[in-house]
Amino acid sequence: MSRQVQIVTQDDIAPSAWDAVVSPGQRKPKLLHDWAAAMARQYSRGGKLRVVAVGPRSAPEALLPLSVGEGWLRRHGFIANDDGGLAVARRDDAVLGDLAAGVIGLGKPVDLGFYPSDDPFIPAIRRAARGRAVVVLKPQETPSAPWLDLDASWAEPGTHLSRNTRQSLRRNERRLRELGEVTFEVIEPEPEAVDGLLDTAVAVEAKGWKDRTGTALSHDHRQQAFFRDYARTAAWAGRLHMAFLRLDGAAVAMSIGEIRDNVFWHYKIGYDESVAKFGPGAMMQNHLTAHLAERGVSRIEMQGHLAAYKKKWTDKAVPTTAVRIYPFTPRGLAAVGHDVARQGLKRFEARRMRAAKRETRKTPGTKPPRRG
Repeated sequence: MSRQVQIVTQDDIAPSAWDAVVSPGQRKPKLLHDWAAAMARQYSRGGKLRVVAVGPRSAPEALLPLSVGEGWLRRHGFIANDDGGLAVARRDDAVLGDLAAGVIGLGKPVDLGFYPSDDPFIPAIRRAARGRAVVVLKPQETPSAPWLDLDASWAEPGTHLSRNTRQSLRRNERRLRELGEVTFEVIEPEPEAVDGLLDTAVAVEAKGWKDRTGTALSHDHRQQAFFRDYARTAAWAGRLHMAFLRLDGAAVAMSIGEIRDNVFWHYKIGYDESVAKFGPGAMMQNHLTAHLAERGVSRIEMQGHLAAYKKKWTDKAVPTTAVRIYPFTPRGLAAVGHDVARQGLKRFEARRMRAAKRETRKTPGTKPPRRG
């Protein structure tokens, strides 16, 4: 049975109706209206998302919110999946065929990001695209959206970590304490305090490796504006969770996240490279994990890819496939050419950065070039 499919904006669906698409126990912040509204304001053309909705606006059965890029291509992107591992919100899988038909019917290039490989939306998209679009699938070697399930025993994280990791954490913290007083601070701020705390967090991140590569919030003004926007919303709701590791009162590591439905969603972590030899990032993760376990949080959603440092904490993550849709339209064909050229440039840039890092190791004090 074919269902009603509409193309609407985030303003056309009430927040309560939007959030009700996902059952309460499965609600991920990035699938909810607060996230969509902030993303629209910072990342979508004209401050409006294009939302493929199945069912009536008052009670949608599935939602796929898409940002609209600038420029002639008008590339659309799944806003919830910026870090990978998230599937579209729907009440049940029966609606996926209609949702896929709506996506293909847009006639625009669409990037679903690193999408869960076993989700039935992928075959639904491929069926809907027959004769109308090319669907490019690229399975990813590294899974996304790693998570760590907690119980009371994680109040002592060392009991779950390898001997080497445990000893390294203890040794590094002992050495750092020789330089001054080390404190761990947790803040669940009021909205009026958010900007000042984010100023501190941005400054800490700017003293790390992300500054050298140009990916720190201090360089990415759009991402910084988004985090400030969304953090105020989360603070109003009492969900924002920030933490700082301090040396003699000065922040040397920071964490930004939120606690929703007893799950901690970790959005940002960064540290000052002047103390990098003491492993401040791992130290922050250790204190943060203990704190969250003590307060009864059931899970940490680490976000991003299952990088090597995260593997010290968990081996659980979501296998993903990069999914891009190129319709048989002028914009779709132009997007194919653009992406082929961009991939070539990215490979060149990766080789350049690897060479720069090797040179940095050979010559202490030398900074590798920024990306781009």
